[in-house]
Amino acid sequence: MTDMLVPLYKLPPAKPVAEGIVIRRAIGPEMHVVCDFAEKHFSRNWASECAVAMAAQPANVLVAVENGKLLALPATTPRRRASSARPALTRPRA
Repeated sequence: MTDMLVPLYKLPPAKPVAEGIVIRRAIGPEMHVVCDFAEKHFSRNWASECAVAMAAQPANVLVAVENGKLLALPATTPRRRASSARPALTRPRA
């Protein structure tokens, strides 16, 4: 059987999402912002999921930020691994 390993160091760098938008892991002091965002734009249940994901070490929440403003957040919890299908939470456009 052939080697099925993928040399990740040979992959090209990821392309930026858009000019000025940064995607990064959320940090502990942002927990209230992330959970409030989820509750305001989606539901209280999503806020709870975000709280669980923020409690993981490291936090399992990525945030999309533009000029210091939260645009979107996908979240995974210890119950669901990053490889599983999971909807992304995004702020509805006005």
